[in-house]
Amino acid sequence: RIIHGVLRILHLGGLRIKQEKEGTVNISFKESIKLCGMPVIHTDNGRLCFLIDTGASYNVLLRDAYDRERAIFGERGDSNYLIGMEGQPRSIFIVEGILPIAGENRRLNFGVLDESQAMDMVRIITGQQIDGALGVEFLRAYGLAVDFASMTLHTD
Repeated sequence: RIIHGVLRILHLGGLRIKQEKEGTVNISFKESIKLCGMPVIHTDNGRLCFLIDTGASYNVLLRDAYDRERAIFGERGDSNYLIGMEGQPRSIFIVEGILPIAGENRRLNFGVLDESQAMDMVRIITGQQIDGALGVEFLRAYGLAVDFASMTLHTD
């Protein structure tokens, strides 16, 4: 946020978040791509790291992360199916949580999925622990548009 006209830049998991005026956000994922080959973002408290996935219908929280951070998520009692990383349908249960990202707190729904083997491989290959994926629902909730040419997420 801008504090008395001072521009503040935050580094979150290789993403540079720049707020040029009150209420606008410009998140560059160029550094994240260089560091681990993927656009990732951490929550402001650094406790969770998410892959930005513009093709995801749901926000996904991995079971390990849900178990570790259960206090900030509430179960809704809903369940659904989605296609897992290996292309097979998986049953998920839905939770909601408030995530602090770029100085904003938004309530988001997540499908909890156990993909620990696949994510362990990602961590070994990239050196980055991924706790889930933020999809279109995240982009809508935070009012973010994706600009692939400049490798940024931004508000208008």
